[in-house]
Amino acid sequence: APEIVRRTVICHVQAGIKNTEMMKTRTVRKVQNNIGTALYREYLRRMLEIIPDLINNIKC
Repeated sequence: APEIVRRTVICHVQAGIKNTEMMKTRTVRKVQNNIGTALYREYLRRMLEIIPDLINNIKC
């Protein structure tokens, strides 16, 4: 929307490593290979613990 554009300050920064250069490094590949689903699994574990209480609250 034009209203938003008029109130936005945009700064273009030419810094950092290009994606192609970064992908060549061993560290990036190692991290990518070791990324798992631990965060999602922990979220599900916590949610499964509280779901019975949530259902009871809805029923009451």
